[in-house]
Amino acid sequence: MCLPWYQLRKLKCWLHEFGLDLESERTVRSFIASTVPKYTAKEVPLTKRSGEVVMVAAVYFPNLIDIVIHYLDMFEQQDQLTWHGGIIPAEKIWLKLGGDHGGGSFKFVFQIANRHHPNSLNNTIPVCGFE
Repeated sequence: MCLPWYQLRKLKCWLHEFGLDLESERTVRSFIASTVPKYTAKEVPLTKRSGEVVMVAAVYFPNLIDIVIHYLDMFEQQDQLTWHGGIIPAEKIWLKLGGDHGGGSFKFVFQIANRHHPNSLNNTIPVCGFE
């Protein structure tokens, strides 16, 4: 929540008066660590158009298939998958892969077309980025 500890404590006490209890930060961080796929961050070599090789900072998920399956499982549990009335064949999952280069960085993303609003920003999942 980006609040200093004392303000967060005051907020927790106020919410508690209404019967609303927040989990501890440790519990929330443990939950996130156990449910969010692991990513890798390191410097990697990048070859420019000129042929010059430079080291750039990169963040990526090592296994794209694991990430796609993770999101498909999550969307299925939340009943957020659709086959658009037969436009997408039953038992098929359509993915849209894309990249965005600009502002000195590159982002690689995917979208799952089997959702109600497949081109929505909320359905755009970044899997790699570097500067």
